[in-house]
Amino acid sequence: MKPAPANQSSEYSLAYHRLSVVQQLFECTYDELDQQQRERVETVVVRKYELEHKVLASDQAMGLTVPETEIQKALQEIQQRYEQPEDFSAALAQHGLDDDSFVEALTRELWVDAVLDRVGGEVAEVDDTDVELYYYMHPRQFKKPETRIARHILITINEQLDGSRREQAFAKITAIARRLQKKINRFQEQAAKHSECPTALNGGLLGEIKPGLLYPQLDQTLFQLPEGHLSPVVESELGWHLLLCEQIHAAGVISLSQVADTLRTHLTEQRRKMHQKQWLLSLRN
Repeated sequence: MKPAPANQSSEYSLAYHRLSVVQQLFECTYDELDQQQRERVETVVVRKYELEHKVLASDQAMGLTVPETEIQKALQEIQQRYEQPEDFSAALAQHGLDDDSFVEALTRELWVDAVLDRVGGEVAEVDDTDVELYYYMHPRQFKKPETRIARHILITINEQLDGSRREQAFAKITAIARRLQKKINRFQEQAAKHSECPTALNGGLLGEIKPGLLYPQLDQTLFQLPEGHLSPVVESELGWHLLLCEQIHAAGVISLSQVADTLRTHLTEQRRKMHQKQWLLSLRN
C-alpha cells in the first residue's frame, strides 16, 4: 500500500502525530493536558509533521511502498494497547480520526521508516579491520569480571508471625547449616525443602553471579568463599541466608572471536543511525 501524497494527508497526519505524542509523553488523553503540556505537544507534532513531509518528498522516498502485511501488523500492535476496541475508536474520534484516516496516517509513518531504512543501507559495510580496531581500542569493554555459580537458602524474618521471629528464624537456619556441614551435597535438597525464596524450586540456584548483584553482605561473603564451600549464616534485609559457591569463573578478557559478530552488528547499526541523523539534518537546512 502506498500512502497518499503529503498535501492530501496533512490533517490526518497532524492528528495522528498528536495522538501518538500525547501517549508517548504523558500516557493520557489530550483533554487531560494542561495548557503548557498542550503547547509542548503541538511543538513536537509540528516538527514531526514537517520532517515527515520532507522525508517523503525526498528522492530516497521514490519507488518505496509499504506492504499491507506490515501495515496490519503495526495496526494490531497499536490496537492491543487498548483494553477494548471501543477505547481505540474513542481515542481516534477525540482526535478527529476514523479507522481509514488513522491507517492512512500510520502508513505514512511506516513509509518514513522505510525511507530511513533505505538511507541507512547506504553506509559502507563494516569489515574485519573496523571490528578489530574497535576491539583493540576499547579494551576495558571486553574485560570479564570474576563470576561465581551460587546457590542459597533463605529463612525470612517476620516479627509478627510466630515461628518466623528473628531468634526462631536464626534457629532454623543454624539447624540447616549444621546438617549441611556434615553433608554439603544435600544443599539442593535442603533448599527445596526449607528455603523461603522462589529459587527453592531450583535447588536454591542463583545462577552465575558477578560482583554487585547481591545485597552487599551476601556479595562480600560469596566472593570470599572457596569453590565448593558453604558460607556461615549471613543476614540481609530479607532474612538469614546460607550460600554455596559451586564454581568460580576467573576474571579474564573476552576474545575477539567471541564478540566479533556482535561488534559487527553494533558498528553497522551505529553507522546507520549516524548516517540517518546526518541525512535528516540535511533535510532541515
